[in-house]
Amino acid sequence: MLKIFISAASIAVLLISGCASQPKSTFETFHAQDLNGLLSSGQFVQKTDNFFVINDSSSSMREEYSGIGYPARPAPTKFSVEKEILKRINQTIPDLKLTSSIRSFGTGNCLSWGFTKLNLAPTSYSKSTFSRGIDGLACAGGFSPIAYGIDGTGKDLSATAGNIAVLILSDGHFLGTGDVTAMQSLKQQYGNRLCVYSVWVGNEDEIYGQTVLNQFSNIAGCGYGTMADKISSPDSMANFVKTIFLKAGPPPAPKPVAVMPVAAPP
Repeated sequence: MLKIFISAASIAVLLISGCASQPKSTFETFHAQDLNGLLSSGQFVQKTDNFFVINDSSSSMREEYSGIGYPARPAPTKFSVEKEILKRINQTIPDLKLTSSIRSFGTGNCLSWGFTKLNLAPTSYSKSTFSRGIDGLACAGGFSPIAYGIDGTGKDLSATAGNIAVLILSDGHFLGTGDVTAMQSLKQQYGNRLCVYSVWVGNEDEIYGQTVLNQFSNIAGCGYGTMADKISSPDSMANFVKTIFLKAGPPPAPKPVAVMPVAAPP
């Protein structure tokens, strides 16, 4: 009994200290593309009405990120890169009328001692509001109960209308029938309204995690998975944002054909 008590106490201390000691990295300035011209010209139109994020805030995200595209000092953790990706998405989203939300999954003090935490309740999107939601992702810890994050998002979406884009950021350090069942349930709830996108934020020896994430888009039947380094530039990020939020506009109306007057017979 004493050993069990000590083990439990040690785990609690590690969870608390791990969250408190996570360093903050400063990234190089990101110059986002302005996509508003595509909307004003009619070349693209809005296709997504709800943008809901599920962020991996488990302990594996505290590991140093060894990929490319996100130079920072000190060297960033995977968790820091997740937040930087969300910031870049926020900078790139054009002027759209959206409902947005951010929810995280993990365990311990970082998640208020739960398995999932609503960091930004569903609200009208603005860059400043979404930025505050990103700042609410304070730290990472514990294991990876993504099913709770998916189930929580299903409840968060209950009052929404229109098309839904769910974005999952993670290294894919989880795999269980419960995760698949949770996504199947989300698909059953929202049907063709739902698209699921994912960004794999992992290191080279964790590449299998991308396959784990891709299964969620496959279940939804809409959306796709990508990798953090594939959307690190302003151009690639702009393409990713366009894919999530925009679709091609209707073709322009044909110009009227000028009719030449017919000369009267002599």
